[in-house]
Amino acid sequence: MNLGRILPIFGLCLTLFLTNNNATGQDIASLVPQKKPALWYLPSYFRIGADITRPIGSIVDRNSTAFEFNADFDVFRQFLITADFGMQDKAFSDDFNSADRGVELPHGGDIILSRSMDDQIEGYYYKYGIAWNLSPRNPNYSTIVLGLKRAQSIFDEKLDYSVQYQNWGDKAFAQSFSGKEYQATWYEITFGAQVQLWKDLMINTVGSYKFGKSVSGGNPELLPSYAPGFGKLTSNKQLGISLGLMYRINFKKPYIPAKKKKKK
Repeated sequence: MNLGRILPIFGLCLTLFLTNNNATGQDIASLVPQKKPALWYLPSYFRIGADITRPIGSIVDRNSTAFEFNADFDVFRQFLITADFGMQDKAFSDDFNSADRGVELPHGGDIILSRSMDDQIEGYYYKYGIAWNLSPRNPNYSTIVLGLKRAQSIFDEKLDYSVQYQNWGDKAFAQSFSGKEYQATWYEITFGAQVQLWKDLMINTVGSYKFGKSVSGGNPELLPSYAPGFGKLTSNKQLGISLGLMYRINFKKPYIPAKKKKKK
């Protein structure tokens, strides 16, 4: 993932957050109760939304169809329980060598006239975790969060491979390989911002560092190359960015923690 694309999005959201926080006409101190209300630790809101970059990407790349839904709710006012669910169908040409995919092909000579390797991926993924709200005193529920997620992807893959050697003339070798129910798991460190746009509508952007990848299941004769939600499996680490909209459903007025007084 190109950092040049990530930083402007975060810069925009942080600017909106600061503007939103400073533009409110409410006296934050007036929202702080003299004492903690009963059941203050229970959720005060629930947010649900979708990543808008996935369908936009599907329009740009007609060989990929993807969507992702996001949800979270607050507990103890300063923490969020988060969950995501997504699906993706993707077709692409692979540049791996056959040995990197675990397949065995006949050897027909040293000079290859043509070779093609086409993949088809279809599956879904889900993520869940906890995030720390770094701005619990914002009265509009806008948040800056740092979190940790666990993710799992379950998917099928089909590989169509063809090769033509010089001494075969016009003949080419073609074969298909497929694997069902591959499972990939990984973890994500996330940093993001959810900023109020209008009333209960919010813009949501999250950057993620994916690590600790593990792949199992499927066809042992075909090594998978791509996992929905993670990306290419050539690396154990990936960067991700999402930009979406969320709608907030309020349960009660927010409890705004009082600032701790500095000791003189």
